[in-house]
Order: sequence, then structure tokens, then C-alpha cells
Amino acid sequence: MAESTKKRNHPKLSERWPVTVLTRNGEANGETRSLTVVGVFFHCPEKLKEGESCRVKIGLPEKPVEVTGELAWSNLENFKSEPAIPGMGFCFVKIYDKDRDLLEDAIAARSEKRHPSLEA
Repeated sequence: MAESTKKRNHPKLSERWPVTVLTRNGEANGETRSLTVVGVFFHCPEKLKEGESCRVKIGLPEKPVEVTGELAWSNLENFKSEPAIPGMGFCFVKIYDKDRDLLEDAIAARSEKRHPSLEA
């Protein structure tokens, strides 16, 4: 439980970027809806297997990053209607420092554009 609380403390970005999940059965494509340095929620019409570790490619505008993620949850089976978004949540289980830095920079840069500093 402490781990899930810790994850919520990371800055979150709600940009829409392409995501490709490489599974044993092929590729599943979607787009991000919520992204942090520890995980991603993305919209994807294809149901993936919960608990499975997969390579996840995230198409950041600066440079795509690749992480290993584990499908933590999916709302595809229980999805009823708007305003919820059908999708899945992946926790990153392996991410190289350079990719983490790219994610942090992308999130920080876009967060600053939306919420300019109040410093004088």
C-alpha cells in the first residue's frame, strides 16, 4: 500500500502520445492518457494479460523511450460508458536512467508550460 501511495507523488502528465506494447502475441497500439516516471495509463482497445511483463515503447516527441512494464490493471472488461476512458495501467519494472531522464524532462517541460512558476 505504501508503494501505491508513493507512486501518486510523482508529477503526472496527461498528453496523448503513441504507445506500443510488445507482447508474446504481437503488438498492441494505443496512446497515453496519463504518464509518470513510474507508470502509464493508456487507451488501447486490445485487452492484454494482467501481470504480464512486456516491453513498452512510448513515443515522446523528443525521442521515444522503451521500458519494461507490467500490466497492473485494466478497465476494458468492466468499461460501461463515458466519462471513463477504456484503458490499462502499466507499472514500469525496468527503465534505464537515460529513459527515466527523458520522461522526467518531458513531464517537467510540459507541466511548466501549463503552470508557469510564480517566482518573481
